[in-house]
Amino acid sequence: MKKTFIVSIVVVLAGIVLTGFTGVSRAEEQGTVHSIQLPIMPFDLADGPGRNKAAGYCAVCHGVEYIPMQPKLSKAQWNATVTKMIKAFGAPIPQEDADTIVSYLATAYGTGQ
Repeated sequence: MKKTFIVSIVVVLAGIVLTGFTGVSRAEEQGTVHSIQLPIMPFDLADGPGRNKAAGYCAVCHGVEYIPMQPKLSKAQWNATVTKMIKAFGAPIPQEDADTIVSYLATAYGTGQ
């Protein structure tokens, strides 16, 4: 029974995938596929020591434009945020670089304290 259920799920998923690809092929054949060009919206972080590390590590998981959207946090709050990114979300930031990033964020986008 369990094996039959798993096989059924696989068959249904395969059908969904194949149907989706077939739909795209038909649209291409009929000339109804359209594309758009999204605007390039470059965003640059504030200058300061640690900026490149923050930009590099933070952009691995999300855009850096999220950083200035945060409220002005204290150094302890930025530390908690960076620690959460490392521990909860698996951000690959070595502790030495995390300290640099926290100092940068607290100075450039925080209360500085």
